[in-house]
Amino acid sequence: MHRKAQVEFIIIVGLLVVVVSVIYFAYQTGVIFPSPVSSAVSQEQKTVKDSVENIIRKGADEAIKWLEAQGGYIVPPLNDSVSFTRIFVPYWQKCDDTYIPDLKTDITPRLETVVENYIRWSINETGEIYGKDVSFNLTQLSVDANILANQIDISVNLPTSVQNYSIQQPYRVTIPTKFGEIYGLARNYAEEAAKNRYLELFILNSMYFSKTIDEGGIMHSELPTIGVLILCGETIYRTPEQLSSALENIIGYTLSHIIWWRPTITDPQQPKVYGVENLNGKTYPQLNPLFQLPDDFEIPIQDGIALINPAPLLTSRILTTSGLCMGTYYIQYSFTFPVVLRVHDDLTGYDFNIATLVDVGEMIPGNCMEHAPSSVCISTPSPTGGETVCTTNAPGEPSVGGIMGCTNATCLISIRVLKSDGTPVRNARVVFGNCILNKTDSEGETSGFVACDKKDLYMHYLSETTSEQLVYSKCEVTPSEASGTYVVYDEYTNITVKLYQVKLTRGFRDEIIRGPSVPVTHKVLLTFKSHGCEEYENNIIVDPSMISICSTGNTDECLAAMRSAEIEDTVSVELQPGRYGIEAEMIKDDAIIGTTTTSYDVSTADSTIEITIEYWG
Repeated sequence: MHRKAQVEFIIIVGLLVVVVSVIYFAYQTGVIFPSPVSSAVSQEQKTVKDSVENIIRKGADEAIKWLEAQGGYIVPPLNDSVSFTRIFVPYWQKCDDTYIPDLKTDITPRLETVVENYIRWSINETGEIYGKDVSFNLTQLSVDANILANQIDISVNLPTSVQNYSIQQPYRVTIPTKFGEIYGLARNYAEEAAKNRYLELFILNSMYFSKTIDEGGIMHSELPTIGVLILCGETIYRTPEQLSSALENIIGYTLSHIIWWRPTITDPQQPKVYGVENLNGKTYPQLNPLFQLPDDFEIPIQDGIALINPAPLLTSRILTTSGLCMGTYYIQYSFTFPVVLRVHDDLTGYDFNIATLVDVGEMIPGNCMEHAPSSVCISTPSPTGGETVCTTNAPGEPSVGGIMGCTNATCLISIRVLKSDGTPVRNARVVFGNCILNKTDSEGETSGFVACDKKDLYMHYLSETTSEQLVYSKCEVTPSEASGTYVVYDEYTNITVKLYQVKLTRGFRDEIIRGPSVPVTHKVLLTFKSHGCEEYENNIIVDPSMISICSTGNTDECLAAMRSAEIEDTVSVELQPGRYGIEAEMIKDDAIIGTTTTSYDVSTADSTIEITIEYWG
């Protein structure tokens, strides 16, 4: 009896549990009791929910755009960033050091903050459109983000009610983006670059194998690095602008010939291509990183290069009447510049950018310490054994004085270079014949031993006004005649030449009758000669569209160019102030039909010269 009562009690309890469960389910589903939220309210809740999620997506898109463009920053460190497409891209790597923002502790909070601020701004700006029946509790607003390889999951807690009925929290949004995968690539690249210095090594390799140019039948590298001079008097001369241009072209070529996830192409018959096979053992075949140069990229080189082969090693009537010359050279360059690594995110359409600093110090990867802009090591063999002279130049100091020396340098020359206001010209390069002197010091002075016979004297200096390389010359002078003080000008003077012609005819009794002066109708060759030097002259071809300056010492080439030109009656030329001899030759049918010779003192002020040429008709 007792056992039967127990069984009945258990059955009753079980039935009660079932009934309660059914009632609860029915209440929740509205089967027994109608839902307290009407269909109209439910539809309004859905509209509000969709609107808030759209705001979250827009806020996330805005955050991702800037975080990708600025290497994980919303506000990048301006003092440690580089300008690229007019935005600031932070450095993630400099030499052996990395500056990588952490994905979870740095970048994710920045993303969350932007999204949160965007939500607050959007609701404050557009809250009225939801109506008075919709309310948001912004005091409890919070955002959580999780950055994955190909998406970002965002969870937003924003208590919201519609007609006093709450919308279920949190709002959840997923943003398709390769942010996480690209971050992994960028992080691994910065770490690998700090260890292996890819770009420095690739660029150095390209520098050693830079293209060659034909200089009078002799092939020299456009950017001289290491080589041998084998001809007596053989010269390599590069201006700072030529060196900068050559190096900038090499850098541009190297950065555009880097392939990813494949080895370097070593076939000498193929263009040089550098490969990065993996980053910390990982590859990203779906991503295509590109190296880009920053805004206003340039590699300014302060000094030019002038290499002149030394005196003959030996004199042999069998080998050559002039002897055998040989000299080796090794030129070291130091430079630094930023590069931007750009990776396209094809899910967002944005580009992920980070900056890396390339630093080369004396032809090896640098350590981001201050170093000389260039240094030169020259080896000059002699019959008694090799002699090596190496110089390293501190920033701002004169470079490579007396490179390679010059033949029979026994006469002293002393030069002082001044501006027109008497201020010394510092760092002017003085060349006498084949002898290269030290640059002028702070007093504008330099001196050295040179050959004793007559040579041309050149002074190369930088205009402080235009930053252009200017030259002053004095030709066919002895060292004693060349020694002295020279005044140079920061700008050339513009001289406008107006050309007129006067036709001469023979009248009765062989009297010469002059016709009226009229603008020229024939071809004219103008020659400006300075300092009594026949070889240093500016041969100007009168032409309506261009002014041609002929090479000195080849008059035939100048005449040939002149004969093919059309003329007008006015021409302009820039000259150093000083006294010039001016020759004008009028030519018809390849024959000179009239000449005029005069002189003119060019001052520092622009001026106009009128020249009349008499000719027989």
